[in-house]
Amino acid sequence: DLSDIRQSGVFADNMLDPYHFAVRLNEIARSWGSPPLLIERNGPGGQVIDAMHHTHQYEHIVTYTPSAGKQGTNNTRMGIFSHTNTKFTGVSNMRYWLNNLRVLKIWDMHTIKEFETYIRHANGMWKKRAGENVWDDRVEALMWSIFMLDITIAQKYYEVAIIDSQGKPKKLTNPIYYQ
Repeated sequence: DLSDIRQSGVFADNMLDPYHFAVRLNEIARSWGSPPLLIERNGPGGQVIDAMHHTHQYEHIVTYTPSAGKQGTNNTRMGIFSHTNTKFTGVSNMRYWLNNLRVLKIWDMHTIKEFETYIRHANGMWKKRAGENVWDDRVEALMWSIFMLDITIAQKYYEVAIIDSQGKPKKLTNPIYYQ
């Protein structure tokens, strides 16, 4: 229901290596019906994607590269390529659902605390404020999960029944990834 989006759970563990994180992620995702996962493929995320795909045979990993072709990027690599422009789009998208429509409900206090220090820096990067003793992983995980509602991604995995005046999905039906 895109008029009532709720944060249903949070998993955080800074001591878990990428392989064991993939084990846990696989358990969680399969218990929720194997939905599409947006996993950042930069850095250790690439190892998580590799383990999810090759070890756990998880099939619903979103593939997204902005401006594929323009920069010579390969749009067939699994995961989401995170850089300044992608994060800007992700943050804008998240703010739309959170601030404009006010339909995104966040229940976790750690996530809320991270929002207090998550800023756009002078170089255009979105991340925690320098010197803060708080992570930004929960905010970015929420951002990537809501990125699923970017129209270019949503149309790959769902039938978009209604699009709102801002070009965002208003109603999704029939997950295509189950067909």
